[in-house]
Amino acid sequence: MIKEAIDKIIDMATGHIIKDDFGRQVWDKSGSFLNEPKWPTLKLLSLTALEDYLKTVHPQPVPEGVFLHIASPTQVTFRGPVQEPKKTADVYVEVHCEGKAFPFGQWLATESFIILLQTMFVADDTTADLLKIVGNLSSDTQVKTLDNGVAQEVTAKTGITIVGNVKLPNPVTLRPYRTFREVEQPESLYVFRMQKEGNFVTCALFDVGGNLWEQTAIASIKEWLRETGIDVPVIG
Repeated sequence: MIKEAIDKIIDMATGHIIKDDFGRQVWDKSGSFLNEPKWPTLKLLSLTALEDYLKTVHPQPVPEGVFLHIASPTQVTFRGPVQEPKKTADVYVEVHCEGKAFPFGQWLATESFIILLQTMFVADDTTADLLKIVGNLSSDTQVKTLDNGVAQEVTAKTGITIVGNVKLPNPVTLRPYRTFREVEQPESLYVFRMQKEGNFVTCALFDVGGNLWEQTAIASIKEWLRETGIDVPVIG
């Protein structure tokens, strides 16, 4: 009898706490929103890892109100329901695509340019053509150019051996790695240029495509998430 009275007094003082589908304290019987404990965010590095989490680890069926948010071409978050009155949503999972960006707009030594072209771009006919051109140059290569503003005609001569004349059309279409590897890398236009700096030859790529690729990448991520069969709304 005494214990029941004490429990009733405590209940009257603190209110009856209600929990959501994830076991968090949400609100009391008076309708007051509680300062719920922050949900620990799980950090992942690929869309495949996110798919595995949603299909094998996360409670099923997925509670109403949760959603996937494509924040950018390199970040996707899995969020809980929007909570009143603060209009906030816990971030359960954050997926971030890591990787270095190609130094567009910077003049690079031929060796550095070749390495970055092979490791930071999707290999295709255009990258193969660029590698053929740049691969024929060395630190002691003499380069003469005829430039009409649209294309460079380059004569590369090493010692007494003429490598040949090559026209470099501009712009070139390339697909740098800049979003999740599970989706197709969007293509952009770049101006490829070469110049002499003393006895050395340097190369550069200048971005002329703007940020249109970001919309393409987000659309590709959204389509990939839908094709996984995950029954979660996707916003992006």
